[in-house]
Amino acid sequence: MQNKNKIIIILLVAVIVILAYGAFIKPKNGNDGYQIPVGDTKGDADATELNAISYTYTNHGFSIELPKGYVPVEQKSEGGPATSISLPNNSHLSYVTDAAWWEQYNILPSYTYIKDEKIGAHTFKVYSYGNFTFYWFKQGNVGYEFVGDIELLKTFKFVGWSQ
Repeated sequence: MQNKNKIIIILLVAVIVILAYGAFIKPKNGNDGYQIPVGDTKGDADATELNAISYTYTNHGFSIELPKGYVPVEQKSEGGPATSISLPNNSHLSYVTDAAWWEQYNILPSYTYIKDEKIGAHTFKVYSYGNFTFYWFKQGNVGYEFVGDIELLKTFKFVGWSQ
């Protein structure tokens, strides 16, 4: 009975992950009018202009450089401790509030570990799942899972919550 429950949980998590990624794979200009940006208060998100073509988006303890005018769209996961954040160029970042749970029920049973790789300011664990490459960064029990344009990931920085 316990094995059956574990299989059901793993299948549910896999379905949720697949649906979450499917929901955020959009054309480059996929910010439709019906989407409402989340975390746009002064305390939650801070956008500082760097130059004429990009700005630094800061939220959930991280910062990342985005094209000027692009507003990330956030969606809370229904089946796990994660917030899905859409990024440009069909990229996607999941902010995970229980990294140990995420690793145990999402990463370890589903993904194939490739290597550790330093990208930008941090070292990520690199995994594959299907045709996708995932980059996992963990700080304490908070984690960030990225899939998409590696050039975008090079600008990712963990900044904490005191900013």
